[in-house]
Amino acid sequence: LAPAAAAAMPRGPQVVIESAGARDTIAEAVGLAARRGRLLLLATWGDGAQVDFEPEQVVRKELSLVGTIFGTGALPRAVSLLASRQVVTDGLLTAVHDLEDVEAAMRAARGRDAIKVAVRMR
Repeated sequence: LAPAAAAAMPRGPQVVIESAGARDTIAEAVGLAARRGRLLLLATWGDGAQVDFEPEQVVRKELSLVGTIFGTGALPRAVSLLASRQVVTDGLLTAVHDLEDVEAAMRAARGRDAIKVAVRMR
């Protein structure tokens, strides 16, 4: 993800949304964000979860960190934006696996090129 983002936005994105809730994605999100950018923590972590990142990067880049719960009535608007194609989502879903292949889906999700991997529940 980082090389693709760097190619598309050499100075980094102004807003980075961390929604995976994986330990390593916070550090990657901090590294991706542009100077004076915003990092939105959207994932639900659970009590006691801890992550590793370099706070000096947050200070040096003057980043704003914002935490939110995706339950404030934003879902209908998000669905509307997606349906109207005002938000570009091409390439975000990198793999789809049937439920019988859930182990392959998990391997794909751990891969370096994965962004989001879905499991079809048929």
